Amino acid sequence: MNEQRQLLTEGLEAIGAVADEEAVSRLLVYLGELRKWNKAHNLTSIKDDAGIIEKHFLDSALYIIKGLPAEASAQDFWAGKKVLDVGSGAGFPGIVMKILEPRINIWLMEPAGKKAAFLRHVIRTLGLSGAAVLETGTKEYSAREGRQLYDVVVTRALFKAGEFVKQCLDMTAKGGYMIMSKGPGYEEELKDVSPAPQVIFAGLPFSKAKRFFIVFRNE
Repeated sequence: MNEQRQLLTEGLEAIGAVADEEAVSRLLVYLGELRKWNKAHNLTSIKDDAGIIEKHFLDSALYIIKGLPAEASAQDFWAGKKVLDVGSGAGFPGIVMKILEPRINIWLMEPAGKKAAFLRHVIRTLGLSGAAVLETGTKEYSAREGRQLYDVVVTRALFKAGEFVKQCLDMTAKGGYMIMSKGPGYEEELKDVSPAPQVIFAGLPFSKAKRFFIVFRNE
């Protein structure tokens, strides 16, 4: 794991993410569990460690340092926040966010049974407190009486912008945020979308792939 540790550490430093040895070690355990489960359940189409580290781990880490309102500080913004990761899949970005920012409380929404089982396994294996799995979809959750509202709702590569707002606005607390990551060409999705979002640029360190965080506020 020395090669993976070096790549992960260099990548986190390159994007400005703060990660102590414990966080890096947890990410490497997560990588190992993902590799094992991927053989049977095809949790991600990316199979090589370097690809997973950059395109899943570092991509998810960007939410903590870049995927927040432009006027906010990452040091203060996430403390104590209730965060919902919609369509978490194998835990991106939610598990990575929780490892790097333990002060958040994270709920991982994933309707697929095998992926939800993997998420529960990872939470147990890593001993993550303040993390839970919601084995449901957005429509079913929205229909629940007395459902919890969240300070921040995040998603990654699941919705178009308008659909994200439509499906997740009523899960977001008043004054809370909905945050998604997009690649180049996102502008078309923002036409006629309300509320108008902030757009924050970020990039991945090795491939130089561009990311644009679309940040909506529930006013």
